[in-house]
Amino acid sequence: MIEAGFSYLEHLLFLSLRGEAESLGIRLMRPLDLSGLPEGEAGRALEELLRKLDESTTENPALRFLLHLNLLSGFLILGGLAPAGLKRFVTEHIDRASLLPPGTRDAKCWVAVPVAEAVSSHAAIRWWVLGWEPGGSDRLMVPLWAAALLDQDAKQAIEDALQAARFLAPSSAKGGFIVCPLCSPGGRPSIRGRSLGLPLGMAFAALSNGSAPRHPTIVATGDLDPDGRVRRVNMLEIKAACFLKEIRGIHALVYPAENEEPRECRLPETIPVSSLDEALFIRSLYRPGEASRIAGFRRVLNEPGAFASGCANLPPDWLRWAVRHGRHGRVADALLSSQELFEELIARLKTALRDWNLNLSSALCAVLEPDAVQNASSAFPLAAFRWFALNLALANHEGDVGRAEDFASRAAALLERIEEVSPDEAAEYFACRMVAAHNRYRFEPEIPPDLARTLTRLENRYAAARSPRGTGFDLPLGKLYGTIGQNFAFCGPAYLSQALEWFAKARSVLGEGTIPDHEREWMRQLHYAAFACLDAGKVFDAEDYLCRYLKVPSLAALAPESLPPDSRWAHNLLARFLADVGPSGPAERYFEWAAACAFDPPGKEHPWQLWAYNLGRLAFSLGKPQAAAACFRKSLELCLSAKPAVCVMALLPLCGLSTLRGLPEDFPAIAVRIRGAAAGLNPKHFRAFLDQPLPQALEENRERLPEFFPFTYR
Repeated sequence: MIEAGFSYLEHLLFLSLRGEAESLGIRLMRPLDLSGLPEGEAGRALEELLRKLDESTTENPALRFLLHLNLLSGFLILGGLAPAGLKRFVTEHIDRASLLPPGTRDAKCWVAVPVAEAVSSHAAIRWWVLGWEPGGSDRLMVPLWAAALLDQDAKQAIEDALQAARFLAPSSAKGGFIVCPLCSPGGRPSIRGRSLGLPLGMAFAALSNGSAPRHPTIVATGDLDPDGRVRRVNMLEIKAACFLKEIRGIHALVYPAENEEPRECRLPETIPVSSLDEALFIRSLYRPGEASRIAGFRRVLNEPGAFASGCANLPPDWLRWAVRHGRHGRVADALLSSQELFEELIARLKTALRDWNLNLSSALCAVLEPDAVQNASSAFPLAAFRWFALNLALANHEGDVGRAEDFASRAAALLERIEEVSPDEAAEYFACRMVAAHNRYRFEPEIPPDLARTLTRLENRYAAARSPRGTGFDLPLGKLYGTIGQNFAFCGPAYLSQALEWFAKARSVLGEGTIPDHEREWMRQLHYAAFACLDAGKVFDAEDYLCRYLKVPSLAALAPESLPPDSRWAHNLLARFLADVGPSGPAERYFEWAAACAFDPPGKEHPWQLWAYNLGRLAFSLGKPQAAAACFRKSLELCLSAKPAVCVMALLPLCGLSTLRGLPEDFPAIAVRIRGAAAGLNPKHFRAFLDQPLPQALEENRERLPEFFPFTYR
């Protein structure tokens, strides 16, 4: 139980003044959570309370020792977060040298560890305080008073636990450890046996890796060999049945797999382990109620087939943890040795991307090293090509232009072997490659020869498969047509006719009006066409495409609340249209709806930053400068929190704030970030903002901003 709060300290003083030394001692053998205590002037009250508590224990040296040890431990665990009142009390009233081994002032990381102990028929939690001194010698330091409490088995168990932690992770940061039980000194050994080995070994390993939790959620017991094997302990049934009911915040018991599962346990979950490695695996991922799921995850990491089929159902954070700690090696090797398993993983990644689950997608992508996939490409060229193309698509979604360029080049090296045997895969790659170029603000209207070859193959296939009435459906071809149309739209109003032609071809091939299953695909082309017409000043055409996309007869009939709040593409297009064209009735209704939502988008991903920017423009046109400034600031915030392709869009809201004479106070730092993003993306395209101070560049290029952010990028 970790007790907390000012009122709890007052309760301890109450017990002390009443002479209830035994009750007070029991409470002081549990760590006090001293975070969140009063600061400032109120911190003096904390200091005064601690002084009174200290004075009340003067007649009981053992109790006073325990109080000082507890307060010092809490202070060390909090570190820089310790309240000032606690810091002053510890500094002025506690003799640190009498409590801890000499030479421990350099220890930077401290933690309290619950250890399950049992003697005779009695079981209890003994809390231990551990500190780590990074960069120091590998010594193990135990205060003399604490060493006197340990029998020979307990001393050896601590040494073996440290050796096991180092054996498990020899590359971990080096340093010395301070080990101290949270109890009073005594005349003879009272801490016996080896069952403290496992919990202390877990703490040693976690501290040296910087991952020890301040508030643990599991308690452990187990004999730990120096090589990391967990051995059977005695009296497990007594521990499980007697003491666990007293612990708050602890939800699971970790015990040796050599023991039988305890029949009676007051904790919700019991988890058997056979090694320190397995125990650390559990500790790192454990959340209440997920013990069996974590055990299943561990099995999956040793069964490549189960991993390939079930990886999409795993928490992305667990997948990243496995990669970060090298637990996925067996799975990764097997996936790249079996075409069937590799294809199954690819299918899971493709589904995650289709569902716009970028968190899961990025976790799946991390499972395989790009160089390892490239080495396997001679055996599985098509699978490797698909993997690289999907990674390219993810990098585009995330705006990570560096990764996008890397995966585009890796896929390009396999293209010659792929484009003839699988034009569909080549088409997806070309679409992603064009998007990657757009994210670098490279807009070229030419269709390169390799894309033209794939396009011809797809068109010939489509022509051969069409019905006598001239109707047909080809998803890869339709999507590629749409991306080519986007490319022309990005090249500016001079290419409007080509863009609209490609969008129309895409809608036809995607079954416009005839294949409801793929309505989202062909409706997307209407969305693109509306943006292209807005760029070209074709207001009536843009409104026609917009209404068809939103499925309303006219903007006058549009109710903003009828749009799903998280439909970012629809909201962004509508906000852009109203900001550019501004029919008063729909504009005012939409503004009122957005104001009711506090101008706060439901997400942070693209294009919500552009929605906020265009909403600011709309507010400005309606004569609401304060609302406009709020929207521009929200847009700026979202831009600056994103990768470079979106970060550079911060020039748009900055221009709006400049018009309102409201540039942020940290503008110089913001300018450095934006200019760095622009230079890394395309210095030629953004030269006007790189060759002179940014305020001056914003002023001089205010009217030219559409040239820098064409089509769907503003």
